[in-house]
Amino acid sequence: MTIEKPGDYWEKIAEHWNTDVEAAKKTNCSNCVAFDVSPRMKKCMPLEGKLGYCWMHDFKCHKDRTCYTWAAGGPIKDDEKSKKNQMKGG
Repeated sequence: MTIEKPGDYWEKIAEHWNTDVEAAKKTNCSNCVAFDVSPRMKKCMPLEGKLGYCWMHDFKCHKDRTCYTWAAGGPIKDDEKSKKNQMKGG
């Protein structure tokens, strides 16, 4: 088993996005187009203000995480858009 250094995570994300670590740290779930923190979704989350639902991957996620499929333009903050994502399956 390989144990990574704490900084390795963001270095890998920065390399994937062809940017520096500081810029990569700004591409997180809290500003991803698929991250749902609408009032209706907040009712389902155990950690108020920290978790949201990812419609890209169909799971709850922490606002400070990120992934290789991050996309600008979020988060989802209104119930209507949240419901539309639910109805279309993500």
